[in-house]
Amino acid sequence: MVTGQDPHHSVLTKIWSGITVTGDVSVTVTLAGATLFLIYGTGFAYQGIRFIPNSVPNGVPWPLWPLLWPLEFIISPIAKAFALTVRLLANMTAGHVVILALLGFIFEFRSYAIVPIFDWWSNTIISLEIFVAFVQAFIFTSLTSLFVGSSMHRH
Repeated sequence: MVTGQDPHHSVLTKIWSGITVTGDVSVTVTLAGATLFLIYGTGFAYQGIRFIPNSVPNGVPWPLWPLLWPLEFIISPIAKAFALTVRLLANMTAGHVVILALLGFIFEFRSYAIVPIFDWWSNTIISLEIFVAFVQAFIFTSLTSLFVGSSMHRH
């Protein structure tokens, strides 16, 4: 055995940290990056090179155009991708924090008498976690399709 290595850590704990896939920031950033790529790709596929000036809405006075173009073409899609990342990561992580807090009650009360109560609550909470996972997948997909669809035509 190598000195300094914890014998209780298995290979599985080194590979999988115990969080959900979407509870990891690298996964949510990758999903949001794919959304960002789709926003720009769809915009250029449907509008061609005109997507660049068409990102500014119709009717904007010309003096405001140089101010609005970087906001609408660069910052707005990045902000949408960032919002998707934070929304998915925070909601998936929050559910696990609640479960860990409920598990902490067993150790706080220093009694296994709370386990039957926790058993009922844990089944309910895990069922809600599965529901929240489906809702978050639906919201992420809906917002992605909304953002990609809005890049197809001029505003």
